[in-house]
Amino acid sequence: MAFAAWYSFRKFLPDCKVFVEVDLVHPLFRWASVFGALGRPPRADFRFHPAVVAVRDFEGDWSAASAKSEDQKFLVDYSGGCGNFVADEWINRNQVPFHRATKRFGTLDMTVNEVAVLRAWEKCNDLYRSVGV
Repeated sequence: MAFAAWYSFRKFLPDCKVFVEVDLVHPLFRWASVFGALGRPPRADFRFHPAVVAVRDFEGDWSAASAKSEDQKFLVDYSGGCGNFVADEWINRNQVPFHRATKRFGTLDMTVNEVAVLRAWEKCNDLYRSVGV
């Protein structure tokens, strides 16, 4: 999930310096060193939870909308769920939810934010797999 957050920020704010604080022992975080996303910035202008992804163009508002809401913001927080995805059930798995996310977690009554999150996951899947994780 940290990868999806990092990827989404790089996509929508390519000049933004994004650093990830991760447990380097865990194999799911190998991608962070491959992309130079590891490090400790001298001062963080913005900190975000790994369950927050950028899904739209930045318009100056750093607050995140819930995935369950229709409030269309730059950032969406899916920690409270996204379709049939429940973060607490995935947090300690050695798997990623990106592949075919809409088919796996989609529902008929999803909000516009839930759809945006699942599409963002599908877009980052190939890059995540290409780094050999």
